[in-house]
Amino acid sequence: MPVFEATFKDASNRYVRERVTAESERAARTQLRGRGYMPLEIKPVSRLTLLVERVRTSVAKAGPSQERRAQDATQRKAEVDALRATMGQARYYRYEAVNDDTREVVTGLLKAHSPREARQLLRDQRLIPKLIRVDWLGQFKAAQQQAGPQAREAKSFAQTDFERVWERLFPPKVSQKDLTLMAQQLAAITQAGLPIVQALHLLRDTIQNKHLQRIVTEMMEQITQGVSLGEVIKGYRDVFPPLFIELVDMGEVTGNLDENMKRLADYMARQLELQQKVKGAMTYPTIVLGILVLIVTGLMIFIVPTFIKLFADFKVELPLLTRILLGISHFMTHDWPYFFGIPPLLWAWRQASRTALYKYVWDKVEFKLPLVGGLFYKVTLTHMLNNMSMSIRSGLTMVRALDSLHENTANHVLKEKIAEISENVKVGARLGTVVLAADIFPPLVNRLIAVGDETGAMDEMLQRASTYMDNEVEQAVKTLTSAIEPAMTLLLGGTVMFIVGALYFPLMGIMGGPKH
Repeated sequence: MPVFEATFKDASNRYVRERVTAESERAARTQLRGRGYMPLEIKPVSRLTLLVERVRTSVAKAGPSQERRAQDATQRKAEVDALRATMGQARYYRYEAVNDDTREVVTGLLKAHSPREARQLLRDQRLIPKLIRVDWLGQFKAAQQQAGPQAREAKSFAQTDFERVWERLFPPKVSQKDLTLMAQQLAAITQAGLPIVQALHLLRDTIQNKHLQRIVTEMMEQITQGVSLGEVIKGYRDVFPPLFIELVDMGEVTGNLDENMKRLADYMARQLELQQKVKGAMTYPTIVLGILVLIVTGLMIFIVPTFIKLFADFKVELPLLTRILLGISHFMTHDWPYFFGIPPLLWAWRQASRTALYKYVWDKVEFKLPLVGGLFYKVTLTHMLNNMSMSIRSGLTMVRALDSLHENTANHVLKEKIAEISENVKVGARLGTVVLAADIFPPLVNRLIAVGDETGAMDEMLQRASTYMDNEVEQAVKTLTSAIEPAMTLLLGGTVMFIVGALYFPLMGIMGGPKH
């Protein structure tokens, strides 16, 4: 039966080599797993090696002299060296590995006859190989190996002068997706029981957003100086939403940071899912409009000008539709420098959109827009219910949860109503009655909040209400998608009919000949 040489870790976390007799390599792995070991490498032992070992055992039993044993060892070493020489010439390998004790990434150079032998040599040094490749200039770099494995140069998170200037011109943003991934990863790390500095260190290495990486690095530096995580994160209110800061601060104070981060990660994942549903509903019309603009622009620039010359040569009386079409084409082909005024107009519009007056007016009409207004309203209500449910589950009082909801709500109309609800609750009014008077939520949600207020199961009732609103949002997205498809069809058809009709009627006049 074949014999295999297996490498595995024992209960003391030490590397162990052992011979295993099995029918196949797979059977050998199964045998080791049955004994509670996790095999790292299994390679077959040749018959020649087994024969040499049996001869050695027989000689040892016969009791050879020490001089004979030394001669046999020398002879065996010479045979092994000769066998290696026939197998292949030793090469230099550049490796990157992780130290099993310090978790530090190290790099270095070693000499071996094969990548498998190089991996084994690294494991003997308690280094877990990540990358091994042949270094053809290794013989010239061998002097560098005298100091042993070198720690890989730490990644720099410092800002360059160019990055500072660029960020002043274009302030970086941290997207909802980046914050959601950060919350999920931080929840998983804190649940493992790691210290907060070590958790942030691991988190920084997994974040892709460079701006967020620098923020986490700055947070680590402040925490190592003795500042609490809750106080540190309050200095980044322009990056983290108020609810994020509130739950981290409370979790650190109460010792439930891991649970709060888990709830926060679930909440932000639901918010991101809602956001993606709305974006998915708007993807189709955006693509159709983009294609329509490209097609119309191409017709206006390359096709319609040929008809302008044709109509001028025949001196045909042009209808109103044709004159409008030819005017648009003439503007796009001759007066195109005016298009350079569009970026300043967009910039001015963006600056105006940041003013309080614009936000107030937009918040007034946002939920009354045709087709999409109802969807926006339902999505906002779902955000509010999820926020309230998660805040109460995390241990916040009702007043504090309402204050957090006020800070996290973007619509000013709803913010005013939430502020009124909070003031009434502070003076002792029942939440169910106040919410009903505010007339924000649908009737079913109002009844659920009233039941939660009476029974003391407010978090459960809010969760049910948010689930109900989730279903309403999904139905609204389906309705919007169903309404957009015929609307886009009508738009495309109307545009085509406009262009074809504007060009067709003058052509009919030309084909009919001159009028007497």
